Amino acid sequence: LLKAPRGVADLLAMPPVAAGDAAKWALLLRQLGTTSSMEEAVVFAVENPGKADEFVAAAVSWMRVNAGLRMRILMAIDQICARASAAPSAEASGSRPAFVNAVRAYMTLMFKALLLRDGPTQPPADMTVRVRKLLQKWEKRGTFSAAELGDARSLLDAAEGTAPAAAQPTDRGARHEEEAGIRPGSSGGDISARGGRIAGGGGGGGGTGSGRGG
Repeated sequence: LLKAPRGVADLLAMPPVAAGDAAKWALLLRQLGTTSSMEEAVVFAVENPGKADEFVAAAVSWMRVNAGLRMRILMAIDQICARASAAPSAEASGSRPAFVNAVRAYMTLMFKALLLRDGPTQPPADMTVRVRKLLQKWEKRGTFSAAELGDARSLLDAAEGTAPAAAQPTDRGARHEEEAGIRPGSSGGDISARGGRIAGGGGGGGGTGSGRGG
């Protein structure tokens, strides 16, 4: 059998999209390879705040299935958050823009998608350095608080292999439970679809509205 070229294979793996704004957003995500396409995606998202939740969910889904787009999508999300926060309407109201709220809601799912391993290797070191700098920038400019970025930083630590070791039991009851094989349940898992929007999800966030990260 002939093997499909990588570009075709990636295209076939893309999530299905609906018509209208969703289709245009999917096309913009697919084309995030140039400065002009990045700007077009940013402007389109900022001009459609009512679609923020849907757009962020789609972006997370695309990050999950296409490693080559992950950092480009994250950079687009960063620019959209900055542009939306600086808009006169946001400054006048003093409230957080819809797109920033949507990113906050999907924060954990987004960084699980971003840091997915493609095989046994860890994400490239230069990538994790860039992501950590971005998190610092978000906190410094007040886009998100340190608490809101906590899960993202924990996932980044784990991806870099720098997560702190699990605490050892310090009392006899804890040691007894450990010896008996009693351990707390894990909350890990793969990216899941919030409300069924993100295709191919696994355990991490559940299949309902409560499955959004954070």
